[in-house]
Amino acid sequence: METKQIRQQENKFLPFIKSVIDYSLPNITKGNFNVKLSTDYEDSKLSFDAIYSTDIEISIRLRTYSYINYNDFTIRYRSNSGIETEIDKLIDGKGNLYFYGFLNEQQTEPIKWILFDINKIRNKLLTTGYIRNNRFDLTQLKVYSFDFLKENNAIISYGWNYGKRILRLDKKLNWK
Repeated sequence: METKQIRQQENKFLPFIKSVIDYSLPNITKGNFNVKLSTDYEDSKLSFDAIYSTDIEISIRLRTYSYINYNDFTIRYRSNSGIETEIDKLIDGKGNLYFYGFLNEQQTEPIKWILFDINKIRNKLLTTGYIRNNRFDLTQLKVYSFDFLKENNAIISYGWNYGKRILRLDKKLNWK
């Protein structure tokens, strides 16, 4: 998927992502806070996709339905061109929260998602996980299990969303 399409998709689902953050972090989101999509510069150079109340940088990754049964998340580790990747930006301190979601088969809504605190795992991103080659663009991804997030107390919330109804929203990770 091209960068422009990815950005359009993130923008399309921003209201849902905002509702997850509002529900998950009620003490932070009290008042009249807004979520806005980051600029192209912020997205490509600073590794965040949305800004919540101008203070909280949110990285967003939306996966297609074909990945829904994986109990892991991936972060771009190496590019073919040698440019800075998402993991480099995260290690450098960019981003606060990460919304990692899976879309339904029609790609019309997120149906499984996890919201986690990047700061709780930032210093372990290079020393844990494993590297997988991306067969589509020949870049490399770093793969981490959701249990890694649980072990590091990084999970803020997770849930399923079928038909605009959140079926489960809590901090206990039990997708298996």
